Amino acid sequence: MKHDPYPTEEMMKTDKEYVLKKLGLTEDEFEAIISLPLKTFRDYPSNYWLFQVMIKLRNISRRLKFLNFY
Repeated sequence: MKHDPYPTEEMMKTDKEYVLKKLGLTEDEFEAIISLPLKTFRDYPSNYWLFQVMIKLRNISRRLKFLNFY
């Protein structure tokens, strides 16, 4: 990030306290969660691959002029 999202440390501390209170977490629990490795939606089971296959089939059929209504 080019700019700090918080103009003062006090605002950041206030927001962090608010989030911790709303989520019912301690500071240690929050830091443990934040320090976990990043994940994407692909790390969880889904039908994403099926949608990708369907999109490729649609594009191929368009090129071959089988489907022309999208």
